[in-house]
Amino acid sequence: MLAIKNKHFNSVFLSSQRRLYCFNKIGRYQAVGTHPDFRKRGVCGNLIYESAQFGFEKLGAKTLVMVAEPAYHAAKVYESVGFIPSEKAVGMYQYPKDDWLV
Repeated sequence: MLAIKNKHFNSVFLSSQRRLYCFNKIGRYQAVGTHPDFRKRGVCGNLIYESAQFGFEKLGAKTLVMVAEPAYHAAKVYESVGFIPSEKAVGMYQYPKDDWLV
């Protein structure tokens, strides 16, 4: 999580978040995102880089995994901080008719 202090309201604003899980020395990123007001400023790349250091140093990860669509803008962010495409993942999900995401 990267928080920005708001000078006008003396509060903290969440600008970007990520989840990094580690199991058997493999770190896996989930739910990486940046608030629209902070995009295109390097916030997400910085967060990914710093959390990678945390994963290696504190969680004991030897490998970090990030899954992204090759044409999606996030893939470029991940590559900019050192991730390289190495495998292709394929998945499928059928949303229930009443799912709010559809």
